[in-house]
Amino acid sequence: MNNTPAKYDRWAKDFKENNLAGILLESVGSWVDANGVHPLLDNGVPDLDKDMTVPYDEIEFIEFTDLMSRKDATLYRVALKEYDRGNSKQSKAWAL
Repeated sequence: MNNTPAKYDRWAKDFKENNLAGILLESVGSWVDANGVHPLLDNGVPDLDKDMTVPYDEIEFIEFTDLMSRKDATLYRVALKEYDRGNSKQSKAWAL
């Protein structure tokens, strides 16, 4: 049984077809990819506009992960490891 809301299913198919990579953080309404963190629009689609992207080095790791579910905090750590590759202060701090 799939517990994912239909709006996420709808754009997930488009993302797979267009080979867009990223991780959905449902608990904070964000999408993370190689460019940083993007907010989700009202329809559940990530706002990939460059002006709406928050780079990893501008995000306070502890404050951001405190807002998330445990699952999403774990996924965010994976995203930092995969996309940021230890370049920001946040990814260096939690890895110690």
